[in-house]
Amino acid sequence: MLLTKTVMMKWNPSNREWYKSKGYQYTSWHDEFEVKIEDLSPTSQHILEFICDYCEKPHDRKYDRYKTKYKNNHCDKHSCDECEHIRLEENEMFVVNEGVKDNNYEKHYLTIINGKEIFIKQCKTCGKYKEVLCFKENKASLNIEYSNQCMECDKDFKELNTFAYKLRHYKESSVKMNLPIPMTEKQLEKVYDRFDSRCALTDSINTSCEHFIPVSWGHGGTYSGNIYLIKYNLNMSKGNINPFVWIRTPKVKKNVDIKKWNKLIKYLAAQNKMTVREFEEFVYWCESNKRTADEVKRDGSVSSVELWRNSKVK
Repeated sequence: MLLTKTVMMKWNPSNREWYKSKGYQYTSWHDEFEVKIEDLSPTSQHILEFICDYCEKPHDRKYDRYKTKYKNNHCDKHSCDECEHIRLEENEMFVVNEGVKDNNYEKHYLTIINGKEIFIKQCKTCGKYKEVLCFKENKASLNIEYSNQCMECDKDFKELNTFAYKLRHYKESSVKMNLPIPMTEKQLEKVYDRFDSRCALTDSINTSCEHFIPVSWGHGGTYSGNIYLIKYNLNMSKGNINPFVWIRTPKVKKNVDIKKWNKLIKYLAAQNKMTVREFEEFVYWCESNKRTADEVKRDGSVSSVELWRNSKVK
């Protein structure tokens, strides 16, 4: 049973348009107003109070989790974590495979429709239970696992949140190597503005974001001083080669503007608060001191730049 029916909010620039669209009368910033639970924004972090309909114990849950967990709850009951399996059974859904990495990992469900066993999963965005075929398969995993967002919602997210979608993709390789990913959507947007959405070396509009220091080296990461735009085929040819070596190969020199390359190096060096000479020295040091994902994790929060500077002191 959901006990919380309304919550008190304060007007601010980020929620103004959402609640005005829901029919609430805007007054002034920081003014409090009462909001019905069903009108809260999808990402609201308000804590809601419940009483478990099975064990009758009180418990609480954040609204964003409540929204996806119970949006298509056919039995119209709420459960605490301990009684969740009972609620799933009443919905004719049974957990058949639980991820072992963390509590938010993939869950696959089995249900019987017209006498046929079908594996389904709940989309964390729309809250609907869909066949697992509606989710992208994580082919990098050893087990059969699927994304937490259905392909339909993934497409909507991509169209409505262009830079958030791009950034999520660019961060994946850094996450696997345990490298820092502090770059924000606004910072990525500034990178695109800086290069006018064109390749930094050729002016081509067929571009992708590139990590200047390859993350496979176990250095760098996804941050402003390591990201720029480059033409697709140039990106493929660069791979994990040292960019200062790559740029001197005859085939590359023939297809890029060296003046633009020099401007790019000055820009990245400034982003890293280094001189051009220091930046080149830093890149060569990263190549000579490659790390595995475990070694990156062992070094903790110490950045590649700090490790390089410490090595110079020694």
